Amino acid sequence: MDESKKLKKWKNLVFIGIFLSNSSCYIGRKSFSSVAASLIKDSVISIEHAGLISSGMGLGYLLGKLFSGFFADIFPPDKFLNIIQISLGVITIIFCNISNIYIQIFLWVLNGISQGFVWTLCAKLLVEWYPENERGSKWALTSTSSMITTALIAIVSPLAYTRLGYYYFFIACASVNIIGTLIGFSLLKESPSHLKTEIVVESTKKNDHQSKKEKLKKNSETVLSKFKTTLSNIYVILFCITALMMYAVRYGITEWISLYTVEVKNFNFNQAGSLMFWLEIGGAVGTTSSGYLSDKYFDSKRGPINVYFTLIMVIAFPFIYFTSNYFLMSTILFIIGFALYGVQTFIGIHIGEILPKAYLSAALSVLGVCAGAGSIIGGFPIGWIIENFEWTHYHIFIYINIILCLICLFPTLNVKTKID
Repeated sequence: MDESKKLKKWKNLVFIGIFLSNSSCYIGRKSFSSVAASLIKDSVISIEHAGLISSGMGLGYLLGKLFSGFFADIFPPDKFLNIIQISLGVITIIFCNISNIYIQIFLWVLNGISQGFVWTLCAKLLVEWYPENERGSKWALTSTSSMITTALIAIVSPLAYTRLGYYYFFIACASVNIIGTLIGFSLLKESPSHLKTEIVVESTKKNDHQSKKEKLKKNSETVLSKFKTTLSNIYVILFCITALMMYAVRYGITEWISLYTVEVKNFNFNQAGSLMFWLEIGGAVGTTSSGYLSDKYFDSKRGPINVYFTLIMVIAFPFIYFTSNYFLMSTILFIIGFALYGVQTFIGIHIGEILPKAYLSAALSVLGVCAGAGSIIGGFPIGWIIENFEWTHYHIFIYINIILCLICLFPTLNVKTKID
């Protein structure tokens, strides 16, 4: 096999490894929330306990995002991703063998920390293996792996929980993580240079030269001054506030909509679980189509997509309150998923396009922390609202966050050029 064919083969294998590893990790992330409604109805846990566990995941995710960039630069991303996968399996096994709520919360914080590292490691592998003209499509496809996985979990989990029970359901989820580790060991490699081929050396010369220039530029400023400069940018602040509220909306829906439809709309558990399928499938479609719509109709401006997609959510969300029809509820959640995940994806892209590269890592770190804080809000605080008030207050809280997101995104509508 000549060198170019060997490189192409390994690029395909590595992509499959990244896609499956990200999917495997997402099973560990969604194992609890996918059956939380059943656990509450079976009196295994209370609503507040479910909210605390969910917020534990959010807190861990925040911490993982905060430190992932630092550790990803120290350790090989392929090996680190395998360690993350097997640790998720071990955490899940311990979780289902422990009944103490505080230990379960702690374990889910550890789960969240591990999850916070996953995308950073996947992104690092994508950057190492794919040139800029190939990276966009691979990035988008990898992003959809989590949504496709969550959609499948929404269908399978209620059935698996009913057939297997609490204990063996979590053991099955842990087994997937461990199998994912074996796949990762087989398919993932840190970078093309590990293949030791002449074509790789030649193809990466330009990237290596560019990398050295970027490192010199990064070293010209301290990390503290970069964060200070980044946080002085009004658009970064608006995006971070939007990310916080948008993640509160996302987790407010994904963590609680199943329980809501069971208690209020009288859906059965299979129907309630399958609603997440439509939300995530809508998200996959929204993520992949938002880039095309932006480039085709808005001259590559990201602001209009963010504003119009959020406006779709403003219009669509109230219908959840008024409909009790399963088909209509599925359609509404598909539309919300389409808009929600499209905005989430484009906030990160928009920041990358308006800031110089030297400030990008600092901006994304702050954005990740705000997203993690939003996921915490989507757990216990919303669980507390549900436990102590009516479901109407849940709707009001989510809707206010969507409105505030729209207000924050309006000033970024026509921002395209880089801002120093």
